[in-house]
Amino acid sequence: MQKYDQVAYHLNTERFNDFLRTVCRERGVSLVDDEIVSVDADGDRIEGLQGEQSAYDADLYVDATGFSRVLWGEQDTAFREFDLPLDSALNARSDISLDEVLPATAIDTGEYGWFWQIDTYDNRDRGYVYASEYASEAEAREEFVDHCPGIEADDVVTYEFTPGYFERAWVENCVAVGNAEGFVEPLQSTGLTANAKASVTLATLLSGHNQIAGDAIRDLFNQWVSRTWVSIYDFVSVHYAFADGESEFWQAAQSIELSPRTEALLREFDRVGFDTHVDPAMTHPEFDDLVFFQPQDFYALVRSMGATSAFYETNEFEISEAAERSVEAYYETLRDEVDDHYDHREFYRGVLEEY
Repeated sequence: MQKYDQVAYHLNTERFNDFLRTVCRERGVSLVDDEIVSVDADGDRIEGLQGEQSAYDADLYVDATGFSRVLWGEQDTAFREFDLPLDSALNARSDISLDEVLPATAIDTGEYGWFWQIDTYDNRDRGYVYASEYASEAEAREEFVDHCPGIEADDVVTYEFTPGYFERAWVENCVAVGNAEGFVEPLQSTGLTANAKASVTLATLLSGHNQIAGDAIRDLFNQWVSRTWVSIYDFVSVHYAFADGESEFWQAAQSIELSPRTEALLREFDRVGFDTHVDPAMTHPEFDDLVFFQPQDFYALVRSMGATSAFYETNEFEISEAAERSVEAYYETLRDEVDDHYDHREFYRGVLEEY
């Protein structure tokens, strides 16, 4: 089972887009700023696009238009909806000074969902994702404004979403990426990572097969995308199953449907606790299909949320000194790695000034 070391960043979208445009121009990539007004399609196949300024024809089209799904609306493919309870979100942004930046994602529990705060450079992004079945927009907005000092009700933006994904991300000559293909929740550190990796996977498949976009290549990409979203759902659903909120919404959320694979992971944790030395896929082949998260990720999550394990409850044993030293050595390497990186103030005040 392959392991991945992942580092997450908070990004200001506008500043990041400016950076990407600069990189593209430096590499000779043509950038066209136009708005698509119509799509010429023959069944699932896109024959061309008509923009406000010009017409466009290509061998392969990538729809990255978010929920608008300007191109993807022409495709006939099933949408698999996730059994996640949240379907609405409120969002507001405000200016902050660099000294006010919190270099972490802050999460708080609300009556009908959860609040987030993400700081980047000179911007604070706050939101409330909630279940419309349990609260009206007015009720959610009132709770959001009360929870976030300095936010005015008129500054709040609202939107609705359906968590899930299209089972085929690549149909004929059109590929959907980002929110056009699938969506989990507004707090998309996982979703953004999945979208970035989908783009890399698409480029890798094309470059590795001489840019031949045949049925077999499409199948490979679609299988990867499907496995990715299912893996994400497995991990996100556990957060609700072990939530400890006491409101009607949170009590209902705790009965979320878990996949058979997640159920198996939890049974394994109950039976043997943490087992970091044995690859779970050796004894449970279905675990090898976890694209984004490994069994240890699940075990650490549920344990931190209060899950118990019969193995620990019924057996008495002491952690060996060698094991303690091994764990401490691991965390020491993490501390060393942190010390080798800039903190957010050093980065913005030093490194960023060079660009």
